[in-house]
Amino acid sequence: MEENRNLNLEELAKQFGCRRASFTKLIKMNYLAPDILTSIFDGTQPEQFDRAMLLGVNIPNDWAIQRKLFGFDEHRREIKPRLMFGRGMWPSN
Repeated sequence: MEENRNLNLEELAKQFGCRRASFTKLIKMNYLAPDILTSIFDGTQPEQFDRAMLLGVNIPNDWAIQRKLFGFDEHRREIKPRLMFGRGMWPSN
């Protein structure tokens, strides 16, 4: 795809041997949350999450919505308050 940026989706899909709708779904998989991808690679995804489910829905870009839609636990990242300052989030005094 990177080498053929001048082609539209229809032409790219044809080049990869699939229909435009299928090709578009494959492209959307690039926007899966990193923890969902890791889970798939590790084989630890929820039991109900399978290929048919992944290909049968319009994948939202919001990672939190993806997790709910596909049955993953809510992703939590603990940030200690003392580490927030001095990292460009708020001016330090």
